[in-house]
Amino acid sequence: MTAPIFNEKIPLNRWTLFGLGISIAVLTPLLVLQFSVVQENPTLQATYASLDLFFILILLNFREQVTEIDEESIRVSFGLIRKRILLGNLLACEPIQARLSVYTGNGIRVGGDGSLAFLVEMGDAVRLRSKSGRSFVFSTRRQGELVKIINGLIEEKGSRVDES
Repeated sequence: MTAPIFNEKIPLNRWTLFGLGISIAVLTPLLVLQFSVVQENPTLQATYASLDLFFILILLNFREQVTEIDEESIRVSFGLIRKRILLGNLLACEPIQARLSVYTGNGIRVGGDGSLAFLVEMGDAVRLRSKSGRSFVFSTRRQGELVKIINGLIEEKGSRVDES
């Protein structure tokens, strides 16, 4: 792996973080109450425990999106979930505005346009169009810079292939 040309970390949208925090803040006391005081309904205890654990794991895994670009590939990750795209497989990179009507929220999504998306917030994003016809979209706060870097690398890769 070569040194990164571009590196960006975007924290989870504050409203999504707030919603997850409220869910955890409500479920944890209910769980403690069920185990310590009530102790009558194991199904309810298991439900609270499962939901609490689920929201904690979601928060830990999706707390930030990391984007790294080197001379060979683009890597975008959400915690343990990673996507790596070789620059040689790309046709183009274009700036877009990620809209709720297309992607239905933050996280890992399949958009209404059929593209796979890693989004931490609606708004500035980048769409990568691959030779296979599949698109990949991800959030960025440095849209212009990112599009310029990726298109430059795609063009460079295309030139190397044409010369050989």
